[in-house]
Amino acid sequence: MKSEEGNSIENLKDIKREFGLINRKVSQTQEALRYTPQIYVVQGLKHYYKKLDEDSVSFYFKNLITSDGEKLPKFSKPPIINVQGKGSTYYIEEVTTEYVKLNAMFVYEGPDFEMLDLWIVTIN
Repeated sequence: MKSEEGNSIENLKDIKREFGLINRKVSQTQEALRYTPQIYVVQGLKHYYKKLDEDSVSFYFKNLITSDGEKLPKFSKPPIINVQGKGSTYYIEEVTTEYVKLNAMFVYEGPDFEMLDLWIVTIN
């Protein structure tokens, strides 16, 4: 009976050590994932030109689909945005959790619209 009790205590100590190792690994993994970015790419957005000074356009995240065909998530804080046009230069006027508002600084002389790509990044 005494030897079984001693074995049980040793087994419990081993289990406690193993749980300690597992908890440390989980903590390390959570810390590593803490700053993992989520990147969403939306391609082929059409922006129709007006006048250069009145050329703001808003894109609502709820209406956008990623290049993989997925809807964007609801953002708890404004995401980081990178906009790529095919000829014009854009700047970001405003970013909220609901939309991004862009404006053209330089408009390429060509058709009355341009295709844009948005790179949307969130950091957990």
